[in-house]
Formats: sequence, structure tokens, C-alpha cells
Amino acid sequence: MNAFEKWQVFNGAASNALLLATLLAAAYIGLKQAEISAQQTQINQKLLDLEYNLSVDLDYDQQKKCFVLSNRSRRNVFYGGTRFGGTGPLEDALRQITPGGTMEIHRQQSYEEFVPTEGGFQEDVSLYLMDERNQKYVLTVNVSVQMREGKMSVIDVRKGAPTPATW
Repeated sequence: MNAFEKWQVFNGAASNALLLATLLAAAYIGLKQAEISAQQTQINQKLLDLEYNLSVDLDYDQQKKCFVLSNRSRRNVFYGGTRFGGTGPLEDALRQITPGGTMEIHRQQSYEEFVPTEGGFQEDVSLYLMDERNQKYVLTVNVSVQMREGKMSVIDVRKGAPTPATW
């Protein structure tokens, strides 16, 4: 073998080694890109969920003797009903609460009517809500009422976070 042929064999071996290294690097980069893409998809889904995340507030208006449900979300919230103490029917049709809007929820009997004149009463109130993506939630609230001399002295509404549910 003369010098030219040796040079050709060396160049062929070097180019094949470089081609193999390039192929391995491209495969590694491609696998990493797929992993990054999967992570980006998860991040995008969380950002989308954040856009539709329910943010509601429930307060008791003592003058009107009703609960006031406020929509603090960026999107519409649909109200499906309330169950006081785990019982009661839900609404026939969903009611829309616009962003920044409120809705009054009346109890059939106000707390002053059935709570003893002295002492307290506790109950769980469940609100059935739905977001614009038709995902259903239940917001469970613990209501504690204290009466003194026949008048409501304290009402404590302890809110939780809406939890995904089927109803």
C-alpha cells in the first residue's frame, strides 16, 4: 500500500468515526428534546389550569340573612346548588356568576329561627360549582353560629378550597 492509499484509508476511517459521533450526538439531543417537550407540555397544562382555576369567596350577610358567593376568578363560574348539612336538592339549571360578580344564597330558614337562643350550632355547607371547561367542583364550608340572648352574636364561615368532584 502506498502513501496515497494509506491516506485514503485513514480519511475514510476518520470520516466514519466522525459520522458515528454525529449520529450519537443527534440521537442524544433528540431524546433530550423529547424530554424537554414533555416538561413544557406539563408546564403549559398547569398554566392553562391556572387560567381556569376557581377562586370563590363565601361570606354571610347578617342584614340580608344570606350567604354571598363571590367569583374572584378570571372566568365564569357556574353555580349548581347548595346543600346545608349534606341535604337538599341541587338547582335544576346552572347559574352563571361572571368574574367579579356575586350571588346571594338564601337558606330556607335563617339561623336565628332554629338555633337555640343561647349556645351554638355548626353545620357543613357544600356548594356545587363548575368552571367553563365543565369541570365540576365542591366547595365545603364549615359554618359556626353563636347566639346570645336570642340574637346572632358570631357567625364564623371557614372556607376550604374547591375540590374536583362529580355530582
